[in-house]
Amino acid sequence: MIQMIASAVTMTVIYLVIHHLHRKDDPPKGQNCSHYVIRVPSALTAAYSVLFWMGIVLFVLWGIFYLNGVSGLTAGHFIFALACAGVGLLVVVWASRWRITVDGDAVTIHRLLRKERRLSLRDVTAVRQEKNTRMGVSSRIVLWQDGKKVATVDWTCENYTQLEQDLLRAGKLPKTKNHF
Repeated sequence: MIQMIASAVTMTVIYLVIHHLHRKDDPPKGQNCSHYVIRVPSALTAAYSVLFWMGIVLFVLWGIFYLNGVSGLTAGHFIFALACAGVGLLVVVWASRWRITVDGDAVTIHRLLRKERRLSLRDVTAVRQEKNTRMGVSSRIVLWQDGKKVATVDWTCENYTQLEQDLLRAGKLPKTKNHF
């Protein structure tokens, strides 16, 4: 039981530190149109934050019931709560780490377990824009460099349209009626 309590406290501390660092990492808004950050959709991060806090709340509630002697609570209840919190924390960590920073022509891709990759928009050899057939609009942009896929940006990501406009200006995307 002590190990589970330590796990719940550790996950909560990690979540709070990541949440604080994520807020500090944001660039100032509205200052420069050529500098922006493409991030995972905030709705995804919020949904998994709710899952994390649901797991922690369940753990605390079941802990209170356990201390009050309610029968029927097993270690499985606590493991389930920690699993919910763990999955939520894992996605929040991934979402806080994954981003693409665009500063003029320079692009930096940050991933969870890999080194950051720096390239120029001129270095991008191909851009494939996949369309959503039901809505008729672009749904994701895939960036290629030297025959290797570098990044995929979904339309739900923050600042997707700004990246799309920069790729149009750089001549990497064909102009169609769906743009602007």
